[in-house]
Order: sequence, then C-alpha cells, then structure tokens
Amino acid sequence: VVSVLNLYRFILLLESS
Repeated sequence: VVSVLNLYRFILLLESS
C-alpha cells in the first residue's frame, strides 16, 4: 500500500506552491 506515500507527495507538492 502506498496511500501514505502518495498523500505525502501530494502534500509536499501543494506546500511547494
């Protein structure tokens, strides 16, 4: 399962904005 990793990457991408 890579739901946590996916979520983490998504948040990082959003915070990068």
